[in-house]
Amino acid sequence: MRNRRNNKSFFNMVEILLAIGVLAIGFSAVLGLFPVAIKMVRSSQTETLVADAVGDLQSYYYSMANIPLINTSSTLTPKPQLNGEYWYALLFYPMSADTSLLPISGAPSYTVKFFDNNNIDTARTAARSGATSLHGPTFLEALKEEIGKSDYTIDKLTSNADFGLIKSLNLFRPALSGSLADYQTFYLIGGEDDFHRITSTAQLLVWLSPFNKFYTTDTALVNIDYKYGVVLNIEASWPINVPYDEREKRFYQFIIANPKKLN
Repeated sequence: MRNRRNNKSFFNMVEILLAIGVLAIGFSAVLGLFPVAIKMVRSSQTETLVADAVGDLQSYYYSMANIPLINTSSTLTPKPQLNGEYWYALLFYPMSADTSLLPISGAPSYTVKFFDNNNIDTARTAARSGATSLHGPTFLEALKEEIGKSDYTIDKLTSNADFGLIKSLNLFRPALSGSLADYQTFYLIGGEDDFHRITSTAQLLVWLSPFNKFYTTDTALVNIDYKYGVVLNIEASWPINVPYDEREKRFYQFIIANPKKLN
């Protein structure tokens, strides 16, 4: 008896092309998720680093609260505390962009300035412009140029005012010029091999605002005078190589009270 020949069926070319097209669309959709996922992971990692840096910065300002402000003009040894003031007196007086922060006779010669609600927008404008090192891409380009020099050492980032690396905080505080000089602004640069490989970047703008009383409805008494307490504001934005308005941003606020015993 003759064996019946098995009938075999095959895919034709049209079916094969359709299958390949479906697979291509599926793979394209999957591959398209990778850049998004990588960006989200990097942003999440940077946000964690930013939160740690803000915490360190907050601790730094808080820790200085109980250090007496010394009367440098005194002839006594050791020099006494200045009018019962603490270093934090630098925070507790009205600020402006073009005057010294501390109007206390006999205060140390150094000055520490902060933006306030009236001039923080000046800093944001500078961050949008390439005119100063407050412009993230400008600072990053200068940093990469410095790192590329044959005589580069990480200690030069500390001694060079254009970078002002604060090793204890792992933050850069470049010196600014003009009306922005000496204000509290920082860069967080994450990297390896002494910053030869940069993995994450962020910018921190620091400013003060009045502390609002929450237990009164009297509008004349809503804001507590600066000399009693302030709100320390920190705005973090990243990454710094993109325009300021396109960055991820987070805002932090801390209430700081003057440790001076009031009469």
